[in-house]
Amino acid sequence: MGTLLLATIAMASALWLRDIPPLPVVLLVAVAGGLLMGVARLRCLGVAVGAACWLLVVADDRLSTRLGGVDTLETTCRGQVIGLPAELAGRLRLLFRIEQCDASEDLVPRGLVARVSWYRSSRAVRPGDHLVLRLALRPPRGRSNPQGFDFDTWLFVRGIGALGTVRAEEGNRALAEHDVTLDRLRWQLRERMRAGTRTLAHGGLIEALVVGSRDRITATQRELLAKTGAAHLVAISGLHIGMVASVGFAIGWGFWWLVTRLGLANSDAVDRRVIASVVGLLCAVVYAALAGFSLPTVRALVMLSVFCVALVLRLPLGAGQSLAMAFACVLAIWPLSLLDAGFWLSFTAVAAITLGIRSRRHWRGVSQGLWVNAVIGLVLTPLTLLVFGDITWLSPFANLLLVPVFAVLIVPCALLATVLLGVAPMLSIWLYWAVDAALAALLFALMYVADNVPLGLPSVMHGPSILALVAVSAWLLLPRGWPLSPLLAAAALLIAFAGSPARPSHGSVRATVLDVGHGLAVVIETATRTLVYDTGPRFGQFDTGAMVVAPVVRAGGRDRVDALVVSHADSDHAGGVPGLLRALPVDRVLRPENGTCAAGVNWQWDGVAFRIEHPQVSFSGSENDQSCVLRVQVPGGQSMLLLGDVERRGEATLVRSKIEPATVILVPHHGSKTSSGDALLAQLRPDIAIASHARGGRFKLPHPSVRDRYRQHGIAWFGTADHGAIQLTLPAERALAEELTLWRRERQRFWHR
Repeated sequence: MGTLLLATIAMASALWLRDIPPLPVVLLVAVAGGLLMGVARLRCLGVAVGAACWLLVVADDRLSTRLGGVDTLETTCRGQVIGLPAELAGRLRLLFRIEQCDASEDLVPRGLVARVSWYRSSRAVRPGDHLVLRLALRPPRGRSNPQGFDFDTWLFVRGIGALGTVRAEEGNRALAEHDVTLDRLRWQLRERMRAGTRTLAHGGLIEALVVGSRDRITATQRELLAKTGAAHLVAISGLHIGMVASVGFAIGWGFWWLVTRLGLANSDAVDRRVIASVVGLLCAVVYAALAGFSLPTVRALVMLSVFCVALVLRLPLGAGQSLAMAFACVLAIWPLSLLDAGFWLSFTAVAAITLGIRSRRHWRGVSQGLWVNAVIGLVLTPLTLLVFGDITWLSPFANLLLVPVFAVLIVPCALLATVLLGVAPMLSIWLYWAVDAALAALLFALMYVADNVPLGLPSVMHGPSILALVAVSAWLLLPRGWPLSPLLAAAALLIAFAGSPARPSHGSVRATVLDVGHGLAVVIETATRTLVYDTGPRFGQFDTGAMVVAPVVRAGGRDRVDALVVSHADSDHAGGVPGLLRALPVDRVLRPENGTCAAGVNWQWDGVAFRIEHPQVSFSGSENDQSCVLRVQVPGGQSMLLLGDVERRGEATLVRSKIEPATVILVPHHGSKTSSGDALLAQLRPDIAIASHARGGRFKLPHPSVRDRYRQHGIAWFGTADHGAIQLTLPAERALAEELTLWRRERQRFWHR
């Protein structure tokens, strides 16, 4: 066990490297590790060194199948569709394995897997099809923000080496040949399912539970499941494999009991647990195949296989030893699983179940089930907070009801209905209706709770509080007699609710310009208040307000927004407003179109002055020129000016009003050549300019002439496309310099671009 722990620590440490050493160096270190294994006292160290080197070799191979060092590349490629294409609003999203390309293999390696979006496509695309496509390829790079989903890591773990868009050209075509793959069979099954579930309100959820296709889940359903902590129940994972394996175990147990009762076999010939385990494992394999043998399901199969082999071969392994062996097997096969949150959540949940049962061996039935569920909730809460930055207190209690219902009723019935599609179609449709009715009842109950009960944990449940929760969890699960007293546990709980993230001091302000692509969203914090300036765009079902802005606000220890300033109504600035309003309570909303955001409006929070500089009540101009311009000023005189999308006419008005200089400005209109005129820059004389823009976006912003203009004025330029989220702190005292944090540089690892 100690060797496994040391090897895991060594592999995790290797993941902190900013660059992978040259492969010959890694191999040389691996040889040294092999020599250490020959020395009894240094064997653990040798295993750890070898494990770290193995991870780096796998990572280096993964990096070699990514798009080369270009921002964008237009080329024609031949390849094959893998996985299930997702039919989203206005576009088709598919995984495309490139077999041949016009570009050199140095740029587009053969075998590269691209995640491709095909807009306004009327072509039927099936898994296994061979296509010739004109693609605009981009490196596998996502947004980089203090909180929220790490898309870069997600792509790297899954081996996706590029993002792409299909160009609308006549040369795009399907070739005559296609391969009969597992994914094609899954697609055919999905199409047959859709014929029977198309009219059902929750047909998309049923598809997700059977074949892992989630594109028909509605935005309302996604939001409700995420809000109540039940989203994991409709994403096929280790939990679902465990559910099906348990049902299979029960079927195998009952079958062998019946066979022996009827005298058809000798009960002493084969251990009933062996038959049950084999049946359970076979059921799990079939379900994993329906899910396309996704990484979480294959990991779960490895875990189940270790337990089953130990049982069948009667190996003297305890539950803890079996779990450790499964952990080691998964890391040996997929060392990059250390980067996957699902890997840690799965093994932690199984460990919590094992420890929970051990700690209350004398409990039976319902009482033990309730205890184990409580233990899982307590153990997973700090891990979920650490990984996702947020959690709902309802999740453990909802899962207490939902997991058994899904395990015993919904998932088995959905699978049985699918099996009966070709045998008894009417019975299959009735079963689908029954599953739909059960899902409707469960979602109605969740919706009632979500609408009437505050679900979020207190804002203080972040940061150091996580460690305190881990301490409490460990104390509850330790064997009796451990020298930790209830008083110490109570003190740890007190720390958990008393700790809070670091906040700006009185008179200072912290502004975070978020990385939202082509758009703008800024979170501004004082000692006790939070203001959001714009909310970024909305892309289909991805709402920046709910999925990027709200997590950053919560991570700062805030559970509400005191003021929301919407500079103007363009979708790249206001698209996330509905999502933010649903995610967090907002006390005050200021908009130029209804007169609430007009020159002269001002207020103070914690010694920091806020003042609207534009537009004047009498000003008339384009929507961009009427953008709400906000100044944030600290007592020492330093200030930040947020200019929205003002263009030449709005800038001229600001210059005529003799607007005061600013220490930092937000580059207007993302660096468009219609903004950032010489007169405005000469008037403001900023030290720092921050631009919110997309890398390689279709608008090609910022314009090169604008960047040159800032350089000529001696203004330091920082852009979210290059640096990710940019966090700036203006101190209360003039003598102190402003602090600037570039988030992409802060979190840079060897797989980040």
